[in-house]
Amino acid sequence: MASKISFCIAVFLFFLSWCLPAYEGIIGVGVMLTAFAYHFMILPIFIVFPVWANLTFLFTLKYYIKSSPASDLGSIYAAVTFALMFIGVAMSLNKLNVGALVWLASSIFLMCAFTLKKISEIYARIILVAVISIFTFLAIQLYLYTVDEAKFQTTQSQELGLKRYLFRGKDSDFNVPALTQVSQNHSTRILNREKVDDQARDMITLIGETIEVDFNNVISVPTFSHKQASCELEPNQQHTLLYPIQYLEKGYYWRKYFNSGAVAIGIPTQQKATILYHATNLDSNYTQIKIIRKVDQHVLYEQRLVTQAEYTGCHYEPRGYASELNTAFELGLNPFEIKNNGFIPHGKFKTNEVLVAGCSWKKETHNRFQFENKKINFLDQQVLQPQLLCSDHYIAVASVEKRGVTQLETGLNLKMFQREDLQPIECGTLRYLLSESQIQAFYEGGLMMTQVTVLEERPTHAECPKVELRLSDGFVDTDYNYLSKSN
Repeated sequence: MASKISFCIAVFLFFLSWCLPAYEGIIGVGVMLTAFAYHFMILPIFIVFPVWANLTFLFTLKYYIKSSPASDLGSIYAAVTFALMFIGVAMSLNKLNVGALVWLASSIFLMCAFTLKKISEIYARIILVAVISIFTFLAIQLYLYTVDEAKFQTTQSQELGLKRYLFRGKDSDFNVPALTQVSQNHSTRILNREKVDDQARDMITLIGETIEVDFNNVISVPTFSHKQASCELEPNQQHTLLYPIQYLEKGYYWRKYFNSGAVAIGIPTQQKATILYHATNLDSNYTQIKIIRKVDQHVLYEQRLVTQAEYTGCHYEPRGYASELNTAFELGLNPFEIKNNGFIPHGKFKTNEVLVAGCSWKKETHNRFQFENKKINFLDQQVLQPQLLCSDHYIAVASVEKRGVTQLETGLNLKMFQREDLQPIECGTLRYLLSESQIQAFYEGGLMMTQVTVLEERPTHAECPKVELRLSDGFVDTDYNYLSKSN
């Protein structure tokens, strides 16, 4: 009896897999009829696995009805049918839909039908119930997976129809969470001396407060020219998020500077924060940020973000959240001290000095380093294969960066900082043109920076002095702060 039930399920699933497209309407009926014609009348039948599988399935049905229970030949036919169907499904994973899985399941129940013929009825029924239970569980899990994946698809492919492809890559036009805007009528309120509502979601309360950042490990995702990056996250990972202009993190006080790119400098502190800027992953694609008042856990701002994959890397959508938060992070700060959401550096070349001493730092993440008891985070900048030279007053960091995805830029970047507090030098962003072979050698560690000298000489039209760079292959060149070259 159990064998016959399994046989009937196999027959039902086989023909159901052909009829499923008709569920979608008249177009689906056309798809179904075309599929019949394709699978049974196509000429190069010897190279098309689905055709052979359909023919062997029908032949095995006939053999089941006419064969004796003790025959092993039917089991062999059923196994061959399953193998052909499995190969057909495996070759079309990028275009897999529900019908294909139902089609494959029919061959499994057909094998069960032959197997259950050979054992006692009581064990056959137990096995059949177990197989049906497993398939039911897998079907539920597949449906839940499809529901979760649908939110990453475009409007045209978002429906959970039976023709919809499974296990497909995420479309770029996915569901982006709505942007939460920062509501603050602080200028009007201050002029009218209005009282602040402590329970309102109003970022005016950030004035004079200290913000603590609580992020997971920020990762850098490598990309390749022929495919987009994979931006799915582990529970303890996040892509780059917006940092406040000044903040606390893990016992350090950080200040962001803009000096041809954002860089944050951290020094040890015992200061305590009153505001928590927290980020947590909701799943492998969604991250939620919250700004919370610590004293009563009142949420001042929250935003749901989703990862977006591009050929150049990963970022969060909606991107406008950064502009919204910056309007709040800059409250109470001197606008003449701010440029591009960072402090303007005031470090100067106070002495003409030669940097020849090798020094080192400890790498914490892909873009954050510890030097002595201070830290530096290069944030949005590429700092590949950095080399350091030091003097009593300055630190010079030379590095390369990539053009696009794979090619190295032929310019060698040099950034200089005050050794005492790591504040960027205002004139200390420099660039030296090297050959492609030199850049490659520097990237691979075969070419070393040997000396950096701050010269007294400076161009008449520039405020910054020239800085001489020497490399281990005899290369010598001078440059001055390239931001002043366009003035």
